[in-house]
Amino acid sequence: MKFSVVTGNLTARKEPLILGISEGKELPPWAGGWSAPIRKAAQDLLKAKRFQGKLNETFLFPLGRQWIVLIGVGKQNELTLDRVRQAAGTASRRALAACFESVARGLLPVKGATAEQVAQAVAEGTVLGTYRFTELKTPSPDDKKELKAVTLVAPSARDAAAAKAGVRKGLILAEAVVWARDMVNKPSNRLTPTMMAQEAKAAARKFGFRCQVFDPKAQRRLGMNALLGVARGSREPSQFMAMEYKGPGSASKKPLVFLGKGITFDSGGISIKPSEKMELMKYDMSGGAAVLGAMRA
Repeated sequence: MKFSVVTGNLTARKEPLILGISEGKELPPWAGGWSAPIRKAAQDLLKAKRFQGKLNETFLFPLGRQWIVLIGVGKQNELTLDRVRQAAGTASRRALAACFESVARGLLPVKGATAEQVAQAVAEGTVLGTYRFTELKTPSPDDKKELKAVTLVAPSARDAAAAKAGVRKGLILAEAVVWARDMVNKPSNRLTPTMMAQEAKAAARKFGFRCQVFDPKAQRRLGMNALLGVARGSREPSQFMAMEYKGPGSASKKPLVFLGKGITFDSGGISIKPSEKMELMKYDMSGGAAVLGAMRA
């Protein structure tokens, strides 16, 4: 997915538009810059209560040769970055379902937030909202749908510069989350402890942090008997990963420590557990995946 930031009139764009509307009977103040036909169509929908602007509510309609996706952001005085993130994900899924390959959207004004922060929330929500795990699926027509391009239209050159920085941060975080989600979604025979350690070492080489992996022999030397005891229930050798990143100026700061559980399949008490949802025990490594994602970001 490619993001670009431009300045200009959002509703003068030719690609499908994503337009945020707050809850209420009237259009929000930021709709003042929309074209007259779009404002009238949106206002008519509000008056007819066909669309009310509730958080994550969507309405798709054509206007001449233009397609419009309205996305509700809830009450205007309750608009936050988290709601912008949610709405961006919901609107992007609606656009994807409509087979749109590109969309354009603006930057909503959030009280106390900068254009950089709003753009970051939009980038995060868009990428995470359209996430799908298809690696182990037989491809279907829906899997071939792809939102390839998103254009953010900023009201000024200053806001555009800030939005570009926000998009960059948002994509870094979202891509790290996607990587972690992919690991979480893999069954335990496709993500053993050794495979997870390999993912960590590859990320360390690519993104510039230190990664040390302790095999069972090193674990015994360090007295990690609890971990070794758990691992005796599997023929897969346990792996303990220690990662470290020292950024600029870190010597004068207190360390920030993340600790994540990386049990790739929780077989504890398997003889007394009900069989229903047993496959979900693969999620016991989600904490470890979250730590790996944080280190990548």
